[in-house]
Amino acid sequence: MMEEGHMQTKILSDKTHWIYDDLTQKVSTLIAKIVTEINIKEAEETFNNVLVILDDINKNIVKEYGELKRNSEWDRFTIAFYGETNAGKSTIIETLRILWKDREKIASCKKFKEIQEKYNLTQENFDSISNQIDRLEDEIANKLAEINKIDFDTKRLICEKKEAIKNLQAKNETKILSKQRWNKVKKNTKFDTDIRIENTKLRCLRSERNNLRQNNLVDYILLKQELEDKKILQKSLFEQKELLKGLEDGTIIGDGRPDFTKTNTIYSFNLNDTIVDVIDVPGIEGNEGTVVDEILTAVQKAHCVFYVTRKDTAPQTVNEKEGTIQKIKRHLGSQTEVWTIFNQSIKSLRRLNKELVSEEELSSLKELNSVMTNQLGKETYCGEVILSAHIAFLAVGKCFVPGSKYSKERANFTSKFSPDLMYELSGFKEFEKKISDEIITNKKDKILKSNYNKAKFVLSGVINKLDFIRNKQIEPLWEKMNEAYESAIEVIDREEKTIKSALDKFHRNWLHSLVSKCKKELYEAIDEGIENEEIEKLCKEVASKNIGLMQKDYEKGVGNEVNKFNEEIKYTIKNTFKYYDKLVKINNKLEINENYHFEYDFKSGFKPDELTAPIIAAIFAIIVVGSGGTLAPLAIAGLVVSWVHGLYKSLKGVFSETYKKNQQKEAVDKFLKNMGKDINVKLNEEKKKIENQIIIGCKDIKHVIEEPVEKINTNKKVIEKTIKELNRLKSRRDWLW
Repeated sequence: MMEEGHMQTKILSDKTHWIYDDLTQKVSTLIAKIVTEINIKEAEETFNNVLVILDDINKNIVKEYGELKRNSEWDRFTIAFYGETNAGKSTIIETLRILWKDREKIASCKKFKEIQEKYNLTQENFDSISNQIDRLEDEIANKLAEINKIDFDTKRLICEKKEAIKNLQAKNETKILSKQRWNKVKKNTKFDTDIRIENTKLRCLRSERNNLRQNNLVDYILLKQELEDKKILQKSLFEQKELLKGLEDGTIIGDGRPDFTKTNTIYSFNLNDTIVDVIDVPGIEGNEGTVVDEILTAVQKAHCVFYVTRKDTAPQTVNEKEGTIQKIKRHLGSQTEVWTIFNQSIKSLRRLNKELVSEEELSSLKELNSVMTNQLGKETYCGEVILSAHIAFLAVGKCFVPGSKYSKERANFTSKFSPDLMYELSGFKEFEKKISDEIITNKKDKILKSNYNKAKFVLSGVINKLDFIRNKQIEPLWEKMNEAYESAIEVIDREEKTIKSALDKFHRNWLHSLVSKCKKELYEAIDEGIENEEIEKLCKEVASKNIGLMQKDYEKGVGNEVNKFNEEIKYTIKNTFKYYDKLVKINNKLEINENYHFEYDFKSGFKPDELTAPIIAAIFAIIVVGSGGTLAPLAIAGLVVSWVHGLYKSLKGVFSETYKKNQQKEAVDKFLKNMGKDINVKLNEEKKKIENQIIIGCKDIKHVIEEPVEKINTNKKVIEKTIKELNRLKSRRDWLW
């Protein structure tokens, strides 16, 4: 049995690249066969709507299988990280790139370190330069304050010295003025000496203060030059730091803007001798219209999908429109392995000290798992993974630009936690182990199962849409129209019985009236006195006259009944088709979120008169005299002769006047009885013809009323047959997993 299983897998593997072409051919052949079975004469009218749907089905299947063939991956196990915008997909992938030694990542990191070492672009060097600049700026400020103080003190001391000299001079002048007894003032050499000494001291003070200021000014200039040199060095470092950008860890991580990732990016790794492709998929909650093709391409390639979210709550529907959960079902419904990653957001040291998830969050995640299982199925949805990608990334990342956000955050966390402990606390270690030890094992079978399931999912999607059209459009429309049809048939059958009964009654009344009129006239003639030999002639004249007179009444009476019937039938036809038209318009305006829509092309401009006119014309052709009706003179001439024949012979040998009149009246009664009997036979024959025309006409009317209903029913049967055949194809074991 094991060998047989391996052989079957091998056969399937050999067929892998042909599966989509094979299925496309099978579906096209199936639909072509169904179309061929449709009656060609009726195809354009009866089946036009369903033929459009079948053609759309074929085109869509060809398109979807073409996309699967183009996008599917058969050799490399492919994992897609899919989910909400800014959920952390790229952060997880960047962490994996570092851990799994992505070749591009290794090369960029090597280049990063070379540039860093060449220009000494370390955080320590940046901090040292910054500290030196801060120190120099402080020293310059202090030196400038010292120079200002020297200037202030110099000015004060000079002013004091000048004031002392001025005082000496004033004192000298006072003494000269007090020696008025001499004619000539004798010069005071002592004061001159003192003043000279003070002036010498002033010059020395100025020289000393200037030297002190000059020395401090030199120090100030040297400090300014040193500061300028440090700033130039710092600027150079910042310029050289730009060389690191694009090489640092985290370049693929979004910056918070919507749709940072707009295209699929694939990273390849070798894990345990297994080539694994990882796809970074654009976010599904940004502007999906710009990235929908990228999303579908990614999930068509993927054999395992991780749905990444920062929310512990189940995905929701937004404002009755397509929400996250509907997108997940639409995008991931064909997958065979889907996991949820709850990416816990941790930004503080205090939060990292706590458990990765709280009891409340675990309870919410349980509900999330339930919703995902309901949407994707137990076989597809595998459960949740809990981690903090940001902490794991900071723990394993080593190439961070000095002064960058990541560099600062890493320094903050590593001040309290070692990188190894951070990685342990992030939950990423268990996630990495799950991928390598669980998810990528049995790679070949998983790839086969995943790709065949996608092929099967395309058929299931078409079948579901056809089921929806049948159950939500065609079936309700057919049921309501069929109810209207059956109601119309009941009315027509009832009117058919009504007119038959009315014609019976009218015939009886008309014949009774005819016989009564003839009897009255003949009895009056007999009472007035009439010879026996005149009785035959009189009966003939009275019968012919009254039949002629009542012919118009007959035509009018039958016509009235027929017209009543006609109006009822026209009213029924008009209302039925009006209701058909209303139902069809409602159906055609249904807003349905499906690729296929059944729109019934109903011709509502139908005129009931056109349907009943042939029946009425045929009936009046029967009853109108001018058209050779039953009661036309030529038709009854022979009958009148037969009615009066033998009347005279039956009256011979009668002598009593009273007895004669009684005998004559008996003869008249016999005459009228024969006349009534024969006319009744003729009337019944005519009535039978009228009823036959009514039956034929009603049958045609019923067919016309039934035709729209039957067309929809026929379309329904074609849809049902298509569903049945597609289900049979989907269930075949010679190509499905």
